[in-house]
Amino acid sequence: MKTTIYFVRHCEAQGNHERVFQGATDCDITPRGKLQLEALSERFRTIEIDAVYTSPLLRARRTAEAVNRYHGLPLHIEPGLREINAGHWEGKPWTDFPVLYPDEARAWNLAPWDFAPEGGETMREVYERVSKAACAIAKKEAGRRVAAVSHGCAIRNLLCFAHGWPIEKLNDVEWCDNTAVSLLEFDED
Repeated sequence: MKTTIYFVRHCEAQGNHERVFQGATDCDITPRGKLQLEALSERFRTIEIDAVYTSPLLRARRTAEAVNRYHGLPLHIEPGLREINAGHWEGKPWTDFPVLYPDEARAWNLAPWDFAPEGGETMREVYERVSKAACAIAKKEAGRRVAAVSHGCAIRNLLCFAHGWPIEKLNDVEWCDNTAVSLLEFDED
């Protein structure tokens, strides 16, 4: 039995626009994000879905509402889909990291599987959390079509897992843009 899950990255949020690390910080969407949601609603208008899951963060919930606009399904909040908690990186400009945290910035870019920000969660924890959440959703919704809204880093980890790769291959997975859709199919295994 095949279960189809459309993993959707949230629309543009303030952190994306301002070029700061938003991670677990709950920030609102931008005017451009609102336009992206209009297009996303139309894209999902004719896609058959049976359930909608979302990260608890506002930018993801607003995106899930847009995906669900023409379906009217209940939104299921799934904490396992949330973005990485980047600890002391949260809310800081991307341009500051090489200066403030050179070792962590090197890990983020060259060996993300070793990324472990002070006060946050490691990339390995994100890989485990998001893959378990995706498999749990697939098991609960077996044989159905699901939309699940998450975040860039979380989805990148999930796509690495879906390839059957260890986290050490994470740099072989490209980042997805805001409102990008990745379709994954799960079987009983």
